[in-house]
Amino acid sequence: MMHPDRIFSSAKRVTVLFLLAAFFSAFFAVPVLAEPEQISGVYTTEAILYIPDFQSAEFHEKRIRDVEVSTRSSLEKTLVTLLLEEIAENAKDSFSSLRDIDLLSPGFLQSRDTALIHLTGEVLTLDPLSRFTLCQAITNTVCGPGEIKSCLILADGHALSLDEAGLIPAGIFTPNEYADPLAAMSQLLLRHSESETASLHYRGNTALFYPTAAGHGIVCETKSLSYSSDSQSDAIKTILTALSETELFDIPDVPPLVDFLVEPLHLESYPETDGILVISFDKSLTEVLSERGILRSVFMASITMSLQGYFPWIHGVRCEIGGEPILAIVPVGLFDGANEAIAFDRGYMLWQDFSHFILTDIRLYFENDENTLSETSRYIPSDWANHPMRLIEQLFSGPSYYDSHDGLHNLYLGPETLNETLVSMKAENHELTLDFNLGFWLNHNNLRAEQNAVYAMVNTLTSLNWCWRVRLTVSGEPPIGMLSYDTPFMRSMDYR
Repeated sequence: MMHPDRIFSSAKRVTVLFLLAAFFSAFFAVPVLAEPEQISGVYTTEAILYIPDFQSAEFHEKRIRDVEVSTRSSLEKTLVTLLLEEIAENAKDSFSSLRDIDLLSPGFLQSRDTALIHLTGEVLTLDPLSRFTLCQAITNTVCGPGEIKSCLILADGHALSLDEAGLIPAGIFTPNEYADPLAAMSQLLLRHSESETASLHYRGNTALFYPTAAGHGIVCETKSLSYSSDSQSDAIKTILTALSETELFDIPDVPPLVDFLVEPLHLESYPETDGILVISFDKSLTEVLSERGILRSVFMASITMSLQGYFPWIHGVRCEIGGEPILAIVPVGLFDGANEAIAFDRGYMLWQDFSHFILTDIRLYFENDENTLSETSRYIPSDWANHPMRLIEQLFSGPSYYDSHDGLHNLYLGPETLNETLVSMKAENHELTLDFNLGFWLNHNNLRAEQNAVYAMVNTLTSLNWCWRVRLTVSGEPPIGMLSYDTPFMRSMDYR
């Protein structure tokens, strides 16, 4: 049993948050347009797999010169799949359970520079060192291309531990340049053993999921948090406190959640499931969330994924506000499944219930007041980030109040004309061809405006791993303009 401080509030009860969902949905909606053609292609690239040896707790590098990657997937997800296949083929008889390890849906997501990887439950049957070796091999492989800096790895929805008892969180994995999992694990365990009391007296890398304003989803930020108490309750409070502290853009002001706790934090057992964390907030929290533009569905996702994604002894979260349990939500957002009710019939929430809420940042380019281009960031659903059509949709929708950079101007005809003007898309040999039926930029008689419109699109699309060049045509032919369209455009470093 855990005992946080009891803090009561007499603020007025507000129960109208769901009525606000329709308003937010209409106000923040970005048109979702059908792709003129489904981009489907394969490109090859060089990559390194870190193959673990579970008997020596080491791994060796395997360089593959021609990794085939679908343009509809991410390179990093492909590498995880290849690595798991390699492990399954070479696992010793004593590690036969490794042959059943695979990705669970959603097996791979990315939020900013953190990969969220979901493996099958067979990982939980491994001893801690073998489990750590596996996760370190996955992390070194995924972080090799350079865009991803760390990995949150779950097994059947459970956070992983460093010990057999499942009490010491493994936390976020980062690349280990010395290729020595045993040394890395020993360093983490040493941080826990330095305390004279219990194992929760330490500093650990933690994935925190913050609510966003425009996308009505959640975005991940990895932080190093100090868990300076031997109490599990205090460890949970450390994360709740950190959720109100971030410098990321487009994040509403999350209230100090610990101040709204009214019941002791405790774990309960349910049929076939134990370790369900029960959190009770004062009823005034509903009004505060509403005032700050935080939807209840996104708030539930934020605390559930942050807590269950870190502590291995939390197997689900039951949240009560004003004594009423949250048993259903109606999410509003840009992601697939928005506006479809989610019922928690089991009585508690799981990490997997909110995986489709996850957003990531993309880089877009718009014209600034000096008539040059500026880069801005925007949060969109994680599974949109590899689709060129989704990126073009965001460009045509123009700058947003919720972007990381303000004072920018649209260069294009507008989102309502995209379906009418973009006829086809084709990917081949690291080149993306976009065919329009008329000019796609505004102000056709201005060279600077035309350059900005072209390179805003080119620089945005070449952020995709497989896209090195962009060819622009009108009705299948190079358009007539002030620029030369006879050859494809490559990324310009003059526009950053």
